[in-house]
Amino acid sequence: MALGSLNLINDALEQIVKLPHAWPVWPGRPGMHRRVVTKLPCTIVYSIERGTIFVIPVEHTKRRPGYWLARL
Repeated sequence: MALGSLNLINDALEQIVKLPHAWPVWPGRPGMHRRVVTKLPCTIVYSIERGTIFVIPVEHTKRRPGYWLARL
């Protein structure tokens, strides 16, 4: 992954830490939020439990989106 892509993901993660409830809940999965990373085909899915943010996947939205749901 290119350094520019990592910077975009890192920026998105920093925004999630600052405002964890700012992004929508994953459809059909209460308690799981998703943050689309602009300029990249990727989404960060995370949950908030007892004040801790857990990143579940950073998923590529063009390659088998949602493949990880069966692993929960």
